[in-house]
Amino acid sequence: MDLKTRLKSLLEEAEIYRSQGLFSDAKTKYEEAAKLIESHDQLKRNTNLLNAIAKKINLLENNSQNVETLPKSPEIPAKAQDLIKKLFSNGQKQDAGKAELEGAIALAKFGQFERALVEFNKLMQTDDSARFVCVKNILRCHVELSDIDEAIGAYRQWLRDEFLPPDQMEQIRQFLEKLLKTKKINQILPKAGGEPEVENEAAGGSEQEDVPKDKPEEFLDISTIVLEIDNDETQLPPVELDVSFQSGNIISLIIDKKNKDLINALKEGDQIDDIQFYSSIAIFMGSGIIQSKTQIESGPKRGDFSVDIRVIST
Repeated sequence: MDLKTRLKSLLEEAEIYRSQGLFSDAKTKYEEAAKLIESHDQLKRNTNLLNAIAKKINLLENNSQNVETLPKSPEIPAKAQDLIKKLFSNGQKQDAGKAELEGAIALAKFGQFERALVEFNKLMQTDDSARFVCVKNILRCHVELSDIDEAIGAYRQWLRDEFLPPDQMEQIRQFLEKLLKTKKINQILPKAGGEPEVENEAAGGSEQEDVPKDKPEEFLDISTIVLEIDNDETQLPPVELDVSFQSGNIISLIIDKKNKDLINALKEGDQIDDIQFYSSIAIFMGSGIIQSKTQIESGPKRGDFSVDIRVIST
């Protein structure tokens, strides 16, 4: 990559991070760009460019504690969406399918649900191993967009087409019904093959034990968790939180900006024990590590926090 292309890439990445409230990451990219300029004799003479970057860094420092001062950006341009997909997918060439899936999930987590739907629909047609995960995330995107009829219609179409095996379609049915309940919608969906409804089982059931944990796409789907912070520094009552997205053993939560005590108590790298997990087939206890905590800068959840938890034991 030549110098000009590298510099342009750094500035674009910095702007994407800034637009999503990732101020520390944005500052790092701007600082890398400044160092790149200063290392080049001809470029470092461009004081206007260096001054512009310095102002950007200063603005980030001033606004890092107050995301509300930044302008609203409810919809990110297509070019920026492409960069988000690239930046937040960690797959390598030998695992292109996983990289595409991570990129689509990243788009959804940043509120770009319509573009994420395009990516999930495309991927599930070309990668059989990703079908189950794509179907769940397509339903999540429709519900987040309040396209309830679209979600139910998609489920019915997959059921008619026998798009997934009956056991997976039953999991999808239970998953969608649970998802709809979070929106105060009680909808009874048709079952694959007209099979009788399977009763949910509590923790310790065989379903929980049979879930393969070495493949992220097969990790038990979690719809809700209950957190209780009780340590030397903070004591908070139990709070129930819906899982907005899931990729393998990484679950994403949206926490209302008004819940400042909980937001402050959740620190990156901390381990939380005794988390209560709810899935469509089981209720169980486990622990997790706070992977990231990011304030959302744009869209309907602007100002709220997105928190990723890596489930490490169940």
